[in-house]
Amino acid sequence: LNLEGLDQEADSIRLVGSGVGFDFTDLNIFFGDVSGFGMVSSRFFWKPLCSQIPEVENGRNSATYEFDFIIADYKECNVSDSDSIKLFLTLIYEATIADAPNINIEGAVFNSEENCFDATVEAGNTLSLNIIGEDEVKDLLNLRMNERGFDTDALGMTFSDASGLSPVNTSFVWETSCGLLNDTTDNTYLIDIIVNNIADCGIASADTVKLRVQLTEITREAVENFPNAFSPDNNGVNDFFEILQLPADLCSDNFEFIEVTNRWGDVVFFDERRDFRWDGVNHPEGVYYYNIKYTNTEYKGLINLIRITE
Repeated sequence: LNLEGLDQEADSIRLVGSGVGFDFTDLNIFFGDVSGFGMVSSRFFWKPLCSQIPEVENGRNSATYEFDFIIADYKECNVSDSDSIKLFLTLIYEATIADAPNINIEGAVFNSEENCFDATVEAGNTLSLNIIGEDEVKDLLNLRMNERGFDTDALGMTFSDASGLSPVNTSFVWETSCGLLNDTTDNTYLIDIIVNNIADCGIASADTVKLRVQLTEITREAVENFPNAFSPDNNGVNDFFEILQLPADLCSDNFEFIEVTNRWGDVVFFDERRDFRWDGVNHPEGVYYYNIKYTNTEYKGLINLIRITE
């Protein structure tokens, strides 16, 4: 701005300026008080910063500053006449979406319709995600997380806020257990991941995406056909009835025992170990029946005990 003062009688005049409640030097405002005869002028220059908007980091995007400018002249007997104006300058910050930093979560799948990243972890396993915030101009960024209605510490989730020049990254790690599964509620947790440009007003060009994490039961693969014959002849080949790849234990369905019976229903073998072995010793050749019992599942079938004679 260019401010001018004029006295019609060409008297000695002085033009001064001040801020209401602040000093020019506090805000890096350049304005020089001037004196002269008849007409004076002075340049007002201010390149405001986002930090000069109070509470900008909490979402406020404007602030108004008040200035006083006074011009006075001196006549006979040192009687001074003066004129004054008030100037109100309003700083306005407008975030530009195009300049917003972006968030990417490696290890999760992005759903563009919901602006959400989805990740799934089976109970008992560990979920590890790499979260990256970046912008094109390599500004100073802050990356943080807000959980929605649950305690991350209680669930064993770990996440650290991160700040630095773009790109900035941090990790989300969740070491899960079967005890976290809840049959009465949806085991889905929603988290806000936020990145904002610290140097550009704090609210400047922020990006927020949702991270939706679902805890699921372990997936049990389809059961292949179990062995149905063995020959206990001590030749080192198929001497035992055993199942090397039993169905996996689940949080709610664990191996309990195996029971083998003869054709009359008599129990000839019983074991509570997953790595069981039946050698068939002292039992005649023939057909036997097994029942593999899990908490909620049973696998039944027959076994042919074959004795090979030379």
